[in-house]
Amino acid sequence: MHLTKEPHYCYHCGSILVDASDNGYFREQCKNCGEVLYRQHKVGIAAVIFQNEKLLLLRRAQEPWRGYWNLPAGFLEYEETLEEGVIREVFEEAGLQVQVNDLRMVFKYWDDPRGNGIVLFYDCQVLHGDFIENDEVEAFQYFALNEIPTNIAGAGHQSMIDTLKKEGLRNA
Repeated sequence: MHLTKEPHYCYHCGSILVDASDNGYFREQCKNCGEVLYRQHKVGIAAVIFQNEKLLLLRRAQEPWRGYWNLPAGFLEYEETLEEGVIREVFEEAGLQVQVNDLRMVFKYWDDPRGNGIVLFYDCQVLHGDFIENDEVEAFQYFALNEIPTNIAGAGHQSMIDTLKKEGLRNA
């Protein structure tokens, strides 16, 4: 089983990594120094924003899931705290300044072509701002929970929306 299409290189000695089995898991390993590359999950962060009992969703303008709806979300940058990542993503995608409140839920996802990961959903409150057009988002809209579109992006967003429908607004 080949794990990669292109060669990867050892972080320790720079040699090409080869496919190997490690305790029943397929990994890449350096033939030169024996270093094993442990693949890790991507970490995503997302905002749950209600206004007038309606949930903010953004329609994606880029692949994957172009034309699908999702909560404001993205990948956590290496230098950021979780809260800083949420604030940045909401501003980049929606032009809104938010206050990050409580961690609402964490989901694992396997359906993102950019890699498997976990996404942390935070309850947020809008402080100010207006939607700004950008390359990532083609539209935004607040939806009542019983009016959520059926074309929801992957990476945990449908799981979060299903949970919101069961639990209700909380901190809306």
